[in-house]
Amino acid sequence: MDQIVTSSYEHKLGHVYHKIDNRGILIDVNKLKKTEDVIESELIAICDYLSQNWNINVYVGKDDFKRVAGNTGYAKALNLNSPSTLLESLQDLGFKVPKIRKKDAETHEYEFVESVAELALRKLYGDPSLWPASTAGEGIKRVLDAREMITFRNRYVRAKLYKNRYYSNYNVAGTITGRRGSKKNIFGLGGNAQNFPSRGTYAEAWKECLIPKPGYIFFMVDQMQAEDWPVQALSQNYEALDDMRHGINRHYKFASAIFNKTIDDLKIGRKSQDALLRAQADMEYNLGKRGRHANNYGMQPTKMSEMLAAEGYSVPPSMCKMILETINRIDPNVKQVFHKYIQDCIFNSRVLRTPLGRERQFFGLRQHDKNYSILNEAYSWIPQSTVGDNTGIAILWLDGCNCYVIQESHDSVCQEVPDDEQELLRVYRDTRAAFKRTITFHNGIQEEIPIEGKIGLNWHDTITINDSVDDFTEEKVVIAYRKLKELRQQLEERNASTATGVVAGSLS
Repeated sequence: MDQIVTSSYEHKLGHVYHKIDNRGILIDVNKLKKTEDVIESELIAICDYLSQNWNINVYVGKDDFKRVAGNTGYAKALNLNSPSTLLESLQDLGFKVPKIRKKDAETHEYEFVESVAELALRKLYGDPSLWPASTAGEGIKRVLDAREMITFRNRYVRAKLYKNRYYSNYNVAGTITGRRGSKKNIFGLGGNAQNFPSRGTYAEAWKECLIPKPGYIFFMVDQMQAEDWPVQALSQNYEALDDMRHGINRHYKFASAIFNKTIDDLKIGRKSQDALLRAQADMEYNLGKRGRHANNYGMQPTKMSEMLAAEGYSVPPSMCKMILETINRIDPNVKQVFHKYIQDCIFNSRVLRTPLGRERQFFGLRQHDKNYSILNEAYSWIPQSTVGDNTGIAILWLDGCNCYVIQESHDSVCQEVPDDEQELLRVYRDTRAAFKRTITFHNGIQEEIPIEGKIGLNWHDTITINDSVDDFTEEKVVIAYRKLKELRQQLEERNASTATGVVAGSLS
């Protein structure tokens, strides 16, 4: 394939992302304020619960300290924002806080340290043998909930806005893979626009706050099974590539083999009205998905267990080992072909090159060492970089067509499009052309990463355009647009009904 990634490409991309930075994303500040009020009341309830059960005056930060300053009768005080005080308090209460692995910044070696990072708390919550009493786990759960709320509040709800817009500063040279980095801008406005929360208690509330400007709608696209295309092409796994071309969800395939259930049973479980059955099926599906990613990038069982713990799943290394072995049995080419190719490249030349022309040198390899850390980076580099540059090239294309792009997230793009069917169709055609790219890998395999899309009244209330590879068509866009208009009407009627009820209640 022709050399696409050059200094000229990076320079043009930097200019385009500067324009995206300046557009920002409009925020519904009324909904944002309601979300903040809910979070504050729930944080107070958590602190009160912990204070009463731990006999410690618990608060969050110096502002909240004023609320509890008058509380007497507690032996000690605990600021949940203070890691050292939290660790000491948990140990005094009789919790056996597990040590976690941490990489030394200078030596890059892993060591086990005492910590109250999320991983340590997740491990503590998942192992009742570490609790001082059988009911003590509820306190750890409340601490984890508080941590999630505090992070969400500080990072998103309290982000500084300008004219009700959330701004960001994209950096085209911010990562070694070529994917963009993102953070608050030089004036302290906004934050990271690439990693908005997609899961968690308050993710949906935040999505409702992200709105298009009046007279516009959101048009979002992302690359389907993005990084798996380069992995399977480099693995020469023709069966997997054929599955993906036909829109087969391979996560179900792995989950079925791991848990000895039929794919139909898993699908039925994920749609079940029974919350426990649905949660079980979702967990099994996600372990199939996470296991595939872990196997693709050479993750070891202990590391996979830690990754899952950080996501709220308590899965011991022994089970992670079984999951990885099952997936490797189904997809043996990942290790035998893809990983072998990467190892040959970096041991022989220290250089990896993507199909789009981006290069990276790998140093620090040691003889007679397993080199897990460097190999993990090497296995993930070509897939992540290829997908990231595929997005970057599409962004450049779209900039030549319109000025609608307001956000990207590594493998996805969001545009703020006029609320007009014909203009939406024009943007659809431009977007499809922007991502239409045949990528040729070193072994001669050629693939085009397909895209899927949705349109929305905000980040939360959306209509899906396509569920399969071949369904991203003009006809489907028109159908989705008309459904979106129906959704808007339904929401307006619901809001009007709610407002009428409030007025009637106040008059009575």
